[in-house]
Amino acid sequence: MQQTQTASLDSVSLPMVVVGPHDHEQKAEYDPKLLAFSFSGMEIRNPYFSPSGKELVDPVSTYLFEEEHTGGGCMALKKVLPDGRYFLLTDGDGFIAAPIDWDEATLGLYSVEGDTIAYCELKNVPYALVTDDASQNELTSLERLYCSCCGGVTTGRQWSNRDTGYGLCVSCLPQCSRNQTDEEFQRTYGVRGIHFDLSQSPPGDEAVCEIARLKAEVEGTANDESQDSAALQAQYLAWARENLASDDMEIPENANVSLAERGAFVEAYVWVPNDAIKGPDDL
Repeated sequence: MQQTQTASLDSVSLPMVVVGPHDHEQKAEYDPKLLAFSFSGMEIRNPYFSPSGKELVDPVSTYLFEEEHTGGGCMALKKVLPDGRYFLLTDGDGFIAAPIDWDEATLGLYSVEGDTIAYCELKNVPYALVTDDASQNELTSLERLYCSCCGGVTTGRQWSNRDTGYGLCVSCLPQCSRNQTDEEFQRTYGVRGIHFDLSQSPPGDEAVCEIARLKAEVEGTANDESQDSAALQAQYLAWARENLASDDMEIPENANVSLAERGAFVEAYVWVPNDAIKGPDDL
């Protein structure tokens, strides 16, 4: 129980994994400089959501990820950065996650040579939360959430309060620094050069509810298809046992049935065409 609680706490405070020399992995605090990217003046941490967090989106059409074969029959979504490094977005099995399965996806950063630099499961990604109650999130520094000039939400580098200065968004920085000396600028806004872009909002409640509804529909459809297949397999098996079984060819009650387009194989060697189990009304 204690190990489970510790792992859960680590996923919150140390959600990211940094890969060092000799593929040594170490848990770390989330670092947007490694695992976030800029899109239209907005810092994006989760490519499956819109900047507002209100809509589930396709990373390919929205953020220009591309499908990539990664070897061994596996695929991922890839986004190349200006410096040649790139992101790979994949699920836990090495395939591309559907948008409704975003919480099963992992975003990883890779070097130009293809070495893993860092990765984080999207379900554990923290966001620049907007709150008036510091107790709601101990990692949030309230004075860092807003641009000191326009009031827009900034990334703030608020995690663990490692930076100094109040922060300006990229839109306000040139305007505010144009006619001020370094001393005046620092006195008003903090240390020059520490400025932050607008940050993606966390997934909204409506979006999360809609995803849950869509997942339920998909699972329901899959269950229905599974039940239909099981019923059809039972029909083929019953027909084969009744019409084909003999002293020379025993067909057990638990025989394996493999469905095909025009019939089914019972125990791999007995072929039953689909018209054998159909009634006159089905033909």
